[in-house]
Amino acid sequence: PDGDNRDLVLDLSPGVDGQAALVLRDAHEQPSVAALAPRQRRAVAELLRGQFALSLRRVTLFRSLQELARSDPLTGAWRRWYGEARLAELTEAGAVVAVCIADIDRFKRINDLHGHGGGDRVLAAVARALIASVRSEDLVARLGGEEFLIVLPATPPAGAAMVAERLRTAVAALAGLPEAVTVSLGVACCRRDESAGELLARADAALYRAKEQGRDRVVCADGPDELALVRSEPARREPGSTTSIHRAVRPPSGTLPKA
Repeated sequence: PDGDNRDLVLDLSPGVDGQAALVLRDAHEQPSVAALAPRQRRAVAELLRGQFALSLRRVTLFRSLQELARSDPLTGAWRRWYGEARLAELTEAGAVVAVCIADIDRFKRINDLHGHGGGDRVLAAVARALIASVRSEDLVARLGGEEFLIVLPATPPAGAAMVAERLRTAVAALAGLPEAVTVSLGVACCRRDESAGELLARADAALYRAKEQGRDRVVCADGPDELALVRSEPARREPGSTTSIHRAVRPPSGTLPKA
């Protein structure tokens, strides 16, 4: 700080893609610095600026790497491991949560007719439609191939069915693709004492039924007689209890018809 101005402003723009500054209000020089000449004090400030900028750059790079590790580069959806981990966290915490599994209908035919480039265009467009049709607190993850997982926290059965229908309609309305695209969806709402793996298995079975019934439709795993089993409010946890996060294991669904 010079004169009566006690604020120290450090330009950290080199540490980010844009502009950034660190402002230290009412800064006071340490005795070891106060004895230095003004030019030397500025050199110390420049050294601090460089160190702060480097630290900020490391933080932004780390966040970028986290984002890359969590997201699928082709579709922009979250990766499978992150979606399953988040779902496991919610189910273990006793939260009210629903899931949809969406599968692009006849995707193998799209790849065969239009090549993998055309298939990639369809995957990216479908993912964008799914992500744009859910809330910010919801999560869309790519399970692999042409399958997507949609995690819907604090969503009851009726709401989950409405969201799934909105997703189906959004995909059916896509334009500019090699051909018309539809999805089938299986929906399941977490029941009391149900694990993430069990929840996903029921949604997967509902998706199989949607395929069997003609595709381009929504099938809910929880019928009217089973709604009493579904969590209607968050479970109460004992004080001091913790929730571990692990990767939910989804049973293989190799029998799902893709053609």
